[in-house]
Amino acid sequence: MRHGCEPGDHPPSRRLIVDVIPTRSGQPSLRVSGLFFHSKIDPVREADRRAEELRGSSTIFILSPGLGYLAKALPHARVFQIERHREIAAHSNALVEPDIGSLVGEIGPSEKVAVVSGVMLDEDKPYYAAVAAAISAALEKHVEQIITTVAFEETWRGNLSVNAPRF
Repeated sequence: MRHGCEPGDHPPSRRLIVDVIPTRSGQPSLRVSGLFFHSKIDPVREADRRAEELRGSSTIFILSPGLGYLAKALPHARVFQIERHREIAAHSNALVEPDIGSLVGEIGPSEKVAVVSGVMLDEDKPYYAAVAAAISAALEKHVEQIITTVAFEETWRGNLSVNAPRF
């Protein structure tokens, strides 16, 4: 991962015990080293409630997505799920060690962006804080690039048309 968050900065400290277990609703929940990442009763309903808070966002970064219920509850948005542990990411198709700059580069100038966190192990909090900071820094840089492009585009086009015959 780039932009201030390197995986080696926060190496996982222990082997995880990952269990996918049934709930009363019939949908599975995720338990990692004893910590439930979703409702034990109805994880889909839990995700739907949380998704309501994000309805105005067009791009959403979900840190520690668990089984990916929140992403599935956001069909209107472009969602990037980022997971630290490969053994958890395998259950949600989350990205592990993504290039944050490339992800942010896909965001348009009028998009509303949200960064949200799922349940996470205490030992993972510094890692996800670094990821959130990397997203924020990359967004700032991306906005600066868009502003520069808009501000100077007319000048660049004029210079290109004047200088093109010389090439």
